[in-house]
Amino acid sequence: MPFGLSGASGTFQKIMNNVLRSHSSYAQAYIDDIIVYSKTWDEHLIHLRNVLQELENAGFSVKLRKCTFAAKELQFLGHKIGGGKHAPDEEKIAAIKRLERPKTKKDVRSVLGLMGFYRSYIPNYAEFATPLTELTKGKKSGDVKWGKREEESFCGLKKALCEATALNAPDFGKPFEIHADASDYAVGCCLTQKDEKGNYRPIAFVSKKFNKTQRNWATIEKEAYAILFGFKKFDKWLHGTTVEIVTDHNPLKYLIEKTPKSPKLTRWALALQRWSYLITQRPGILNQDADALSRLQTK
Repeated sequence: MPFGLSGASGTFQKIMNNVLRSHSSYAQAYIDDIIVYSKTWDEHLIHLRNVLQELENAGFSVKLRKCTFAAKELQFLGHKIGGGKHAPDEEKIAAIKRLERPKTKKDVRSVLGLMGFYRSYIPNYAEFATPLTELTKGKKSGDVKWGKREEESFCGLKKALCEATALNAPDFGKPFEIHADASDYAVGCCLTQKDEKGNYRPIAFVSKKFNKTQRNWATIEKEAYAILFGFKKFDKWLHGTTVEIVTDHNPLKYLIEKTPKSPKLTRWALALQRWSYLITQRPGILNQDADALSRLQTK
């Protein structure tokens, strides 16, 4: 192994990927953790047999006491998975609830790293995290200045994680929608699908603060960027399907009907051609999930 044992985990991951390559539609590995998922019991037995046979052929063995079989839901890599949904691991959330206020920049970065792992469950993560993120700026280390905004951010993040909504697994037999919106300060997107009753079921949330240059963009540029940002983040789910883009900015409908006059919009329109989509305008009051994601104004 190049660089000795420091590359052991990466090397082992490559080996596991090769071992399970022919079973990737129902089995995935993260280093030495393997998860096998199936739609029916009979199918699951076949999948388990195939995976165990591959492991035996490769010279691997498994410890029975470390295995869980025939589970309707289980904990895997910090998530609770089952029933077509996934949510943060309750033990990890309990640990986050016990976190004490960070006192140094290093502590703040550790807190943001831990909470950021679950950011896809929090529609307005960027809003909560902004005051803490600002504490990490600058080269000086040591204690941080802690005030009311930072305390509200820290407590708000912990509360949001404790109340996080379970996200749904994508159903590739149903159409996808991206609800996108932009404010003066940020963009926010929600990937969602409708269930049999017509209710929206969220699959993932993403949001991002604008930098100083992006804050000076025209409104249509910010709204168009929100669409491109959403497609890039949700790309792995969207190939081979037509996606409905829901936005509250009516001029965006002309992005695919006419050639934009702005060079920036022209570049983005060309970049969006790799996906199949249509744009639907919906007032902000009816597009509240994405609207809330983008309202990240800082004081």
